[in-house]
Amino acid sequence: MEESLIVEEEMQKFWQLPEVESWFADNIRVLNETTILTPGGDLYRPDRVIFHDNEATIIDYKFGENEKTTYLNQVKQYMNLIEEMGFVTKGFVCYVSLGKVVDVA
Repeated sequence: MEESLIVEEEMQKFWQLPEVESWFADNIRVLNETTILTPGGDLYRPDRVIFHDNEATIIDYKFGENEKTTYLNQVKQYMNLIEEMGFVTKGFVCYVSLGKVVDVA
């Protein structure tokens, strides 16, 4: 299959996911690929962080065919960092190629 058709197919799957609509609402503040700098000098870069009132939703996009625990741990780490800033957090790993969203609890 031609690469452009594969990308188009994956994007169609992505837009059909029920969670996605709220991730692109008008009444939210979004930071894409924004670096978090810790007091110890470590750098972290979540794919997307959505702020609404005192809540932050962290989303990490994955495009491979494999689900990995390390991806969930990565989002949990982002959630912990943002909680330290005073926000209530939710986190998700979005497996675009698989058409699946996993809630990180």
